[in-house]
Amino acid sequence: MTKDDLREHLHALRGNFAAKQGACASALLNELLISANIIPNDAIIAGYYPTKDEVDPRPTIHHYLEQGHRCCLPYTCFGTRILQFREFSAVSILAPDAQQIMSPLAGAELIPSVLLIPMLGFDRKGYRLGQGGGHYDSTIDYFLHNDHHPLTVGLAFDCQEVEALPLEIHDYPMDYIVTQTRILNF
Repeated sequence: MTKDDLREHLHALRGNFAAKQGACASALLNELLISANIIPNDAIIAGYYPTKDEVDPRPTIHHYLEQGHRCCLPYTCFGTRILQFREFSAVSILAPDAQQIMSPLAGAELIPSVLLIPMLGFDRKGYRLGQGGGHYDSTIDYFLHNDHHPLTVGLAFDCQEVEALPLEIHDYPMDYIVTQTRILNF
């Protein structure tokens, strides 16, 4: 199965699951992520604003904001796949970026030490399948080549797991994958 075929299959699978159980499963995932204490005390946390049927990480972000962490959301710019990150707070004004993803209109540019990453699919080796734009792959690659090693935490529903993903040279495994029932550490 090609990556495009797999993406089509996983979109449908995630969409069906999210329509029936997405809110409840996202809540369970957030509770599990917060209680696991895998995010360091001094971390700058990059979340994301969920689209369509993605896991909603906003409860985790708000929890860590209340704990005094600095948090940020990614935004895209035309002409590059590397994500930038703007500080996010409870009063941030969000607007669609170049990829129509909701992101802060203003805020300090931050370099996150933790990336919460949406996934379309994942395997037991820690690899993720994204939407196909290469933004997170390019961003992780950029960070690593600039001696910055953020903790990568992929977020997905259990139903998004596949036996193995077709890998390319730019694919990096996550440090953790969190679902509504478990945390996988790689």
